Amino acid sequence: MDPAQFRDRVADAKRTELDRLGSGKLLIALTEADLTDDAVLAAAADRYHAAGELLAAWADDEADADAASTFADLAERAADGYERVAAARDGHDPGPPGPVYEHLRDLSGTVERAAGLVGHGLLADRVTLQFVSYFVNEADEARADLFRERRTDAADATDAAAGLVTDRCAGSAADDAADVASAVVDVAYREYADSLRDLGMDPKPIC
Repeated sequence: MDPAQFRDRVADAKRTELDRLGSGKLLIALTEADLTDDAVLAAAADRYHAAGELLAAWADDEADADAASTFADLAERAADGYERVAAARDGHDPGPPGPVYEHLRDLSGTVERAAGLVGHGLLADRVTLQFVSYFVNEADEARADLFRERRTDAADATDAAAGLVTDRCAGSAADDAADVASAVVDVAYREYADSLRDLGMDPKPIC
């Protein structure tokens, strides 16, 4: 199995959850229905700050040199994303990490962490697309471009993490890694669904 196949395996297994997380309701859940530039930028900044802190911590205690280098590079990119989004908001005080980052923090071992990062990357792609769409609708191309760049970062992170997984395991170990990645999506979906229900909304699409 190559990295793209592993990524697609997880995406296919969690297609329903990822499609719902990639809907227009996502920003309502992330901002508690405060669809303003300030609230959207704050939600984005919180995510990038949490990701950067997590990846930096992983890089510091990772015994596998290649994985440590990958985590460190991704941490720098997340930190840069945070600084740029915070600047677009004219400053930001980071909030506590949400359930996804608390879940990721509990992962241990190179493969488990890399697999978790694949799940996170699939989420980040959907979340960041909603940030892009929001600012396109607001006719703010500068901020839309800022999040297009962050979406490229998310794709690169997913590919790098999938490469770490597939270089280090196969067979049943790859099955276990796919389960780890899928579990991250599950945590995000539960948070999304609970947030919408608290707002009196149905997380399922209305056909």
